[in-house]
Amino acid sequence: MQEELYWEAEEFEYIHKTNDWYWAVGIIAGAIAIGSIIYENLLFAIFIIIASVALVMQSARKPILLKIRLNTRGITIGNKLYPFNTLESFWIEKTEDIEKDTLIIKSRKVAMPYIVVPVKETEAITIERYLSDFLEEEELHEPLAQKIMERLGF
Repeated sequence: MQEELYWEAEEFEYIHKTNDWYWAVGIIAGAIAIGSIIYENLLFAIFIIIASVALVMQSARKPILLKIRLNTRGITIGNKLYPFNTLESFWIEKTEDIEKDTLIIKSRKVAMPYIVVPVKETEAITIERYLSDFLEEEELHEPLAQKIMERLGF
């Protein structure tokens, strides 16, 4: 067995957004904020404005290159170590395009139940063999909320 597996992957797949996308977000957020002001819900209007500004700022951000390491201690993504004793199981979701395979890890933590990691350069079979020594293999799927966000361009 190898001591360590290592690869790099972008944090997320960046999708360029046109000016129309930003206009649509602004119009929708503005309409909801105005509607909530009309119904005298000022707090919700302020929340919508702050949330839409945060959304626009996050969507304009370029992904960073993550260094991913698998070793006997656990899985390190960037500077964060996820020890194997805090993880439950894993699954590699394979696609026809091997550049789009993803490693899905089920965590024992309630706040972050799934960790989704892109598998780019490293072969999925090698990762699967390595992780099977430490974690149970269980069929998992990418969370629906994450799929929706990717579809919307986030």
